[in-house]
Amino acid sequence: ELFSIIRTVSHYKTIVSHYERTISYYQMTVSHYRGLFPIIRFQLTVSYYKTIVSHYERTISHYQMTVSHYRGTVFCYQRTVSHYKTKVSHYERTISHYQMTVSHYRGTVFYYQRTVSHYKIPVSHYQRTVSYYQRVVSHYERTVSHMRCYLPPS
Repeated sequence: ELFSIIRTVSHYKTIVSHYERTISYYQMTVSHYRGLFPIIRFQLTVSYYKTIVSHYERTISHYQMTVSHYRGTVFCYQRTVSHYKTKVSHYERTISHYQMTVSHYRGTVFYYQRTVSHYKIPVSHYQRTVSYYQRVVSHYERTVSHMRCYLPPS
């Protein structure tokens, strides 16, 4: 739309220039014409087209300022987007780090659970062995105690 307005302004400027040259021509050759009517008519036409040109120039200026404003706004939003992308990237890396840490500790926990499970078997075996020998010792202590009863007094 801006390009169309600029083209229209250029067109009207050409028309204004044409009419100004025509006025100049009429002013130089006024003696060949009856009265000043053609000059006045062309001056009014020039004034009319100058008004149109001025309107379109103001419109162009308005659109240029609007474009400038939106370019600034776009730049501001691009910077904000970039800022948040950096934050997102940071948090994604942090999440990845914590996920790897969790995975590492899960592996460590699994390893220790397996080790504990491995050692529980011999512990259980040795506890049963200890219990067995405690019963044997208890049996022999009772036997010794019983046999003392049959020994002559010393």
